[in-house]
Amino acid sequence: INLTVNGLAEKAGLKVGDQIISIDNIKANEGDNCEVVRLISELDGKSMQHNLIIKRGTETLSFQL
Repeated sequence: INLTVNGLAEKAGLKVGDQIISIDNIKANEGDNCEVVRLISELDGKSMQHNLIIKRGTETLSFQL
C-alpha cells in the first residue's frame, strides 16, 4: 500500500505494489495486509537480518532486511 520514508522496507529496495510472500520462511496470508504490516513493524529497527520473499509483477525476488 505504502512505504515508510527511510523505513526498513524502503531501504531494502521494496516498492509500492510488491506482494510479500514470506518473511523468514513464515508465509504471509495472501491479501491480509494487516498481518504483513504487523510482521514488518516487528522487524523494523531490529539489528538482525531477515529474509523476505516478494512477488513483483511476474518476478519472485528475495530481499535481506
